[in-house]
Amino acid sequence: MSDTSGWRPCDFIRAARPLGQYRKLVSKMRSLCFKILQMAMLLALVMYQKRIASVADAEQFESDCRCQRRG
Repeated sequence: MSDTSGWRPCDFIRAARPLGQYRKLVSKMRSLCFKILQMAMLLALVMYQKRIASVADAEQFESDCRCQRRG
């Protein structure tokens, strides 16, 4: 910890300025990561729905084949 006894209030403000920029950067990074995560979840949901649809189509195709064999 540095000695701050000789500092004036404006020195603290100057020292805190990079910290504010760092916080802005962290905030932007957090929102960017959240957007990426949101897009990944949306993509996973779409892929899952397509998989369910393809499985349902395969089951329908299989049941159609069974009906044709019986008939």
